[in-house]
Amino acid sequence: MRLKRSDVADTFELVMSPLEWKEVYALAKFGQIGLQYDCEAPYVTQVFVYELTDPESLNSNSLLQSAFSSLDSMAEQIRPDGRSGHEVILRGLKEEMRELLILLGTAARAEEQAELLYNAVNDAFPSLFPDLEIPSRDYAQAFDDLLTALHEERSLGINLTAKGNDAPALNGRNLSPEIRAYFAARMKELVRQNSDAYADDTRSLETQIDELIDMVNAESLRRHRSKPTVDSVRSFVSSRPYNPFNDEELRERVQKLGATISPPLTAEQLRKELSADQFSKITNIDPELIKAEGERQRKAYVPSLKRYSRERSLAKDLLNDERITPSLH
Repeated sequence: MRLKRSDVADTFELVMSPLEWKEVYALAKFGQIGLQYDCEAPYVTQVFVYELTDPESLNSNSLLQSAFSSLDSMAEQIRPDGRSGHEVILRGLKEEMRELLILLGTAARAEEQAELLYNAVNDAFPSLFPDLEIPSRDYAQAFDDLLTALHEERSLGINLTAKGNDAPALNGRNLSPEIRAYFAARMKELVRQNSDAYADDTRSLETQIDELIDMVNAESLRRHRSKPTVDSVRSFVSSRPYNPFNDEELRERVQKLGATISPPLTAEQLRKELSADQFSKITNIDPELIKAEGERQRKAYVPSLKRYSRERSLAKDLLNDERITPSLH
């Protein structure tokens, strides 16, 4: 994948292999769907993490919408199926390319959250994360580096490597009775510790164990695909987008005035520091609306979402468990 200046003023080109074009287009469409979903979803069930923006602003961004249109137009000319046989070049104005790279990076980082929502609240979020041959982690890092290069108006080439599916896995049908019993014990303990989330769970223990084994295998595959290759490590120069805001300079200026800058506070920490009236004046939001939104967020964290989240964490622990690793083949 390469970013370079176009012959047309203030225009850049993103040059992709057929496979990269296929997967970049899939990530873009996933990002488009995810934005629309997040505009209506409670914060706790949003699929993307937003930095210094919100889904409504991104979804209504005319530059991003123009980039989507360019992608769709190119897809009509060159099918994003990985079979074109030659490099694909996406051209766009610098600011359009910037918004697209930000969206692509946001989408690439959402694999685990998308999987959680798809499996736990499928009726609300029915979109699968794209099935990528190149790891989503590598794409996310690549889009960050391309964004930095775009800001600095320089060319950049990145070698992205497809990974196979030959990750160590458990064979659920041939697990020893001891290992299956161990899974059962861990699952029972999880249910005991989270009885409220499992109160309406109608699955049998055997089904819970089978799904837990699937989660262990999915996590094993994700880790396998996330292992950096020599080419990808050599290519990624900087994974942090350029930040034109000089934090240290601001800190020095504030300190000269005899003041200090406190550590960043979350909204919840800020609420604890201020009265409801003070918080309302700062945020310009009625306290009753804040209370209502808090209740909306609480109700969105449904038992199925909590169950899937807990079971996925357990699967990650089991993948590191010395009792389990000998059974991975």
